[in-house]
Formats: sequence, C-alpha cells, structure tokens
Amino acid sequence: MIGQKTLVLSILATTLSALALNLPVASSPLVPAAQVIKPGGDMSKCLEVAGADYENGVPVELNDCNGAANQYWLLKAGETKIQANGTNYCLDAGSSPQSGVGLKIWQCYDNLAAQDWYFTDDHRIALNHQSQCVDLTNGNFTNGNQVQTWDCTTNNHNQYWNLQ
Repeated sequence: MIGQKTLVLSILATTLSALALNLPVASSPLVPAAQVIKPGGDMSKCLEVAGADYENGVPVELNDCNGAANQYWLLKAGETKIQANGTNYCLDAGSSPQSGVGLKIWQCYDNLAAQDWYFTDDHRIALNHQSQCVDLTNGNFTNGNQVQTWDCTTNNHNQYWNLQ
C-alpha cells in the first residue's frame, strides 16, 4: 500500500510540474492521457465543449484545433466514457438516443447508457449495445457544427474519428 501511495504521489508531482511548465503529460495506468478527437476527413478540426462552458446540456461541436483545454477528452479504446479533461462532464447522447440528436456534455454517471461509448477498431465512436454512432452532422466541417448521433453505418465517413 505504501508503494502504491508513493507511485500516485510521484505521478501527481510529475503531472503538476509538467503542467506548470506547459509540457505534455505522460500517460500511466493510473492517469489516462487526454486526447483530442478529430474527424477523419479534416485533421485540422477537433471536437470541443462549446464555449468551454462546463454545464449540463452544453453542445459538443467541431472547431479548429487550437490546443484549448475544452478540446481535450479522456477515453480509451474499447468500452469507455468520453470525459471532458479535468471535469466531471461526459459526452452524452440524451435519454432517447436516435439519429439526429445533438450531442452534449452532462455530469458523468456510472452505468448510464447515454454515456457508455465504445471506440471501435474501425475508428467509430458508438454507443455500447445500441446502433448509434458519433456523427459529423451533414458532413459539415464548419466551426460550431454540433455533432450528433446517427445510425452506425459501415463506410460512413461522417462517423470516422481519430484520437491524438
């Protein structure tokens, strides 16, 4: 137990030092690395929390990648929550996920179907045990375009996402 506490304190000290110096933070099994989510068709764009406003119901939209904190997310391959970095807000598909529903952030909850995502091997972000994927609304790369859920479809380029 003492060794585990020492490891956690060491990781925390390293992370805080890196943040103070504006250096990238290394990933570890205890502290997942924040990533940006980019649409497959335009790697200069990122998903972000609109206006960096962390409140229930704020839209998740596309914008030029600019390194702002509201463009970083915590997630991993496979089954995952997609959590806005440094907050307790998660990507949320709403109470009745269906095609055309705009995505937003909402306070993170365990075992909530609307926040239970799966990052697939073919680079789609799908709601676990449902047929809905994160979708670039109308294939539009314009800044401020709110992303939506849509029926998961093979070879749908609006549903391909890259993590960096």
